Amino acid sequence: EGLGEADNLAASAPLALTVRTIPSTGGSFSGALTPGARSAYYAITVAAGQSLLLNLAGHSTNGVPALYVGAGAVPTTQQFDQRAPGSGLNLQAALSNPSANDQTYYVLVFGDQINGSLPFDVSGQVGPLFITGLTPARLGNLYPATLTLTGAGFDATTTVDFIRTNGAVFPS
Repeated sequence: EGLGEADNLAASAPLALTVRTIPSTGGSFSGALTPGARSAYYAITVAAGQSLLLNLAGHSTNGVPALYVGAGAVPTTQQFDQRAPGSGLNLQAALSNPSANDQTYYVLVFGDQINGSLPFDVSGQVGPLFITGLTPARLGNLYPATLTLTGAGFDATTTVDFIRTNGAVFPS
């Protein structure tokens, strides 16, 4: 910008934003993103000490959906607390509310490069612990190995037991 030029700022009235509420016990919604409506917003309140598992299932390759989460604030594609890794038709995000108070999480389903309609389902589940991944996915039994569990709700007291097919607990 040159000397004496405006800062390209303009005043605007507040924009209306529709936020659908996912029940605090969990639930799901169906929707569709289009080139003219690339965002859908949701909110869910998670009790203190509980965890939240969000799933986004896209039903078309007519665009690239993404899932963003904000704790106590509506997220944008540039400002968010958590984003589901990657983008695609099946996305998942898990997070914990470690505070002593209930927390409202706002969820943004955003579509990029939409051609026509991008239908989706979004769901939220609330519980004490969620496991979303285990790596490596396969191991042999010849050598000791380290497994990494990912998800939400783990703390310093979390323990894991592996159970054999006969019901016996495998020592960890």
